[in-house]
Amino acid sequence: MPTLTGIDFLKSLSNPPKVILTTAYREYALESYELEVLDYLLKPIPFDRFFKAIDKYFKSVSTLNSQSSRIESTEDIPNYLQVNMNKKHYRVLFNDIIYAESLKDYVRIHTYEETITTKEKISVFENMLPPFFIRTHRSYIVNSKKITAFTNQDVELDDIEIPIGISYKQRVFELLKKT
Repeated sequence: MPTLTGIDFLKSLSNPPKVILTTAYREYALESYELEVLDYLLKPIPFDRFFKAIDKYFKSVSTLNSQSSRIESTEDIPNYLQVNMNKKHYRVLFNDIIYAESLKDYVRIHTYEETITTKEKISVFENMLPPFFIRTHRSYIVNSKKITAFTNQDVELDDIEIPIGISYKQRVFELLKKT
């Protein structure tokens, strides 16, 4: 480059991209690594060395993408549920929910602080919950983190007993044995 070296150009960037430097001069190698270049190729460049540098680039981009998607995915998942009751919107934290019960076309959500009833079928409500909630009965969903004991017939949430339905029994026991 006639007026500016590649290294000088890289230094001038506030947010430099991933760079693989190619040059015929060894003396820039140390300085290039201080600039966190991805790789440094000395001319003449053998094909296998070029291929290795390109592979290194794709691995670094893949790692960055998987890390950012993991961050986005955890940030995108709220830790609450928004429900309506009497034209009022409530934000209920998942960890505050003890259990939910079906009342035909309504769901009653029980927390230690309050009980909220919302117009929703329990099957739709179940799909809005994270995996640590367990459907124990056609009319009940419980927060597995709140279960203090269980038998063949019910789960206990402190002093509250919730029945285990016959068709849910096998699935409930599988999930409870994992936790």
